[in-house]
Amino acid sequence: MTAYSVIVITFTICLVNLVSTLHAIRKIDGILAAFGDFDSDKNTDLFVITEKGQSFQIYHANNVNKPNFDKPKELLCKSPADELIVGLIPGDFRGKASMDVVMITRKQDKRKSDDTKDKHFYLYLINGNRTHLLCDHNNNVKDLSSFAKVRNQPLALDFNGDMKIDLLAEDEEGNRFIYFDIQGGSANKTLLGNGTDSNSRLRSPSSNAFIDLDGDFRTDLLIETTDRYEVWLHSAFPPPFKIKYTYPRPGKKRVGMSTFADFNADGVVDHIVPVCESDGNICSGSSLLFYDGSSKEWKLITESFANQNSSKPLVFALIQPPDHDTYEFQIPLKLRSADVDGDGFPDLIAVMRPMDGKSSDNTMYKVVVLQNVRNDSNPLGRSFVPRWFIENNSLEKKYKPIMATFFDLGEDGKSDFMITYQDTDLQGFRISAVSNEQMIDACFLKVLVTSGLCYADCPTFDASALDPQSLAVPYGTNQPGPAILYQLIDTDGKTRRGFTGQLSQSADFSLQTPYVIFGLGQMPNFVDNLTASIPATLNNNLRVASWLQIVPDAQVVVIPYPPEHPSMWRTKLFITPSDIVISTLITLACTCLILLIIIILLHRKESQEDMAEHREFMRHWPESR
Repeated sequence: MTAYSVIVITFTICLVNLVSTLHAIRKIDGILAAFGDFDSDKNTDLFVITEKGQSFQIYHANNVNKPNFDKPKELLCKSPADELIVGLIPGDFRGKASMDVVMITRKQDKRKSDDTKDKHFYLYLINGNRTHLLCDHNNNVKDLSSFAKVRNQPLALDFNGDMKIDLLAEDEEGNRFIYFDIQGGSANKTLLGNGTDSNSRLRSPSSNAFIDLDGDFRTDLLIETTDRYEVWLHSAFPPPFKIKYTYPRPGKKRVGMSTFADFNADGVVDHIVPVCESDGNICSGSSLLFYDGSSKEWKLITESFANQNSSKPLVFALIQPPDHDTYEFQIPLKLRSADVDGDGFPDLIAVMRPMDGKSSDNTMYKVVVLQNVRNDSNPLGRSFVPRWFIENNSLEKKYKPIMATFFDLGEDGKSDFMITYQDTDLQGFRISAVSNEQMIDACFLKVLVTSGLCYADCPTFDASALDPQSLAVPYGTNQPGPAILYQLIDTDGKTRRGFTGQLSQSADFSLQTPYVIFGLGQMPNFVDNLTASIPATLNNNLRVASWLQIVPDAQVVVIPYPPEHPSMWRTKLFITPSDIVISTLITLACTCLILLIIIILLHRKESQEDMAEHREFMRHWPESR
């Protein structure tokens, strides 16, 4: 390798690294509602509520100019004339190996008082075929009929293990039903349990979750009611879910939405909630509680959100944006989780406000990352401190953030940030993306478990696709409920585990991605074991598979096909070098360059010494000329 080639390689690596950090997306007006790969091109698209709730648009991820998003007219759909869209749930509801969308609406009638106003939710199924949303020629759903009228936004789950998405919601009479085999304006439904397991009404908005709670790789249910949480474990005998135990909601003035993640990296899901001492939109006395299953009590893990890194420490309060009747939806108080710095411990993101006594600062809304740090003084062993501001200065002059979540913008294993802003006169919304600059030299493992209804035998569609890649073999669509566990040996020789549930929540702007990202820390070691499961069937068949020695900085796509034979499940492995690998390559290249220069200098010096010796020899022995 010549010095010139080494310099070229080094420059190329530096250029690629620089370009990969330049994340910006085109202007997107609307409210971010969900994520999903609608056209099966292996890139995650955005599902956005637009036109003040009168339509929704799927923004298609651009394969060429990442991370930009296109706005195809074929992926726009409008709501009925007297209804506004308040939520979207993408997924395969018909078993066609293509993504559909359940549209959640509410009646809009400002002439009625709050007592007489229709506060129910209406559910519509909008069919999809990977290239179009099947509305009519005017992108209108006026000819579609609602398949359910419910009291709360539904939870997406796979109740019977058939890999088609079902929905859990409470009907007009207060009965809990599972809606399945959803087709157009109709759906079959069955009571959850025997119908008399609980008389408590579901809370709205709710923290209902479809996640493995006891570590047996059979996905369970957690249901939030107005006074308690109910744990429904998967059962070997009918009915497939039964209440195992309950525990009360925290006794605080306001209790936010629950977040489920393995915050202490012990391989078990944890349950935390944000709480407030006040009932206004400014959450004074903000704190975080953790449910300790051993003592069966709520324990305080973060009492005050104070930024200790600042020269003048600020105390932050959580924010719940006030309801606005114009849009008929409520943005709940919710913290969303992902590993921002890649240290193996999931962090949180929240909309907060600094409380330092200055009126000018007290009106500022900030998107804040709460870093997961060690704290041996509580049962969880972790606490959360405000660490980084996520800002878009060009937007924050006119807009204020109301909702923030995580999203892998560059498909590079980093948890970047997606923020929904509302303008100051409450008339519009805008979505902004900010790249993650905190995960500098950490490794990752990204896992996506698909629906697995087909693989090589998937249905095909006509060639009028938006993108030729959309005709490629699909990996499947959003799948709620898979349990994913990894295990490795860290640098101290200790076993580290990480657990998560894929798409465990879907209602009330949960904004969960259809994949999971584990931070592995600064350890480019192999992941010793990766285990993934899909929801069990009605007869309780366990469907779980494991893989050994997964390389770090990899994106693993698990295709559970055929579902009943885990040993035959397919995996796709994509390697994405992280910053630590790029830094290693740069260091190696620089080392080679330095060694090459040293060799050239030494060779030149040796040649000069040989020439000097030869001249000296000629001077003493002239007859040898």
